Amino acid sequence: MDDSRVQPRCLVALTQTKPHHKFRSPLLEISITHTTTKMKPGELSKLADSLAAPDFKTIEPHLLALDKHLTLRSYVAGYSLGEVDHNIWITLRTNKVANAFLKKGALVNLSRWFAYIEQTHPEIQQEIKAKDEAEKTRKANLSKAGGSYSMALQDTEKGVVTRFPPEPS
Repeated sequence: MDDSRVQPRCLVALTQTKPHHKFRSPLLEISITHTTTKMKPGELSKLADSLAAPDFKTIEPHLLALDKHLTLRSYVAGYSLGEVDHNIWITLRTNKVANAFLKKGALVNLSRWFAYIEQTHPEIQQEIKAKDEAEKTRKANLSKAGGSYSMALQDTEKGVVTRFPPEPS
């Protein structure tokens, strides 16, 4: 039997969307397609506000849409760091829920984009550090001022009775 005439072929199709790429070799044929979703400029500008919610169920669809949008992109809008990228990155970085989800690495494209912006644009991190320092200073000043015991208690004209439970013996 002549081995030069036997050519095994294998066809792998991942999805059925465009663009469509084929890689051919004598022994293997692979067909790969990727799914990309291009978001409209109006959606992109509102995305940072949508990602600011503190619960995961609210931001999950927006994270998934952004992950699909970033499939073949290095930046959310355009070819360099723009205002939309800046706002979305800061929102994701300051949102504890979104930041924890990104660290898991479940959304590959979004995690790649987030790490890329973090590594190539350190000026964004300086802005966040400044905000964190201002927040720490504000909290420290409030704690130095002491506690406030002015509460709006009702029916306290006759005085307030406080009862303590007995100590265990």
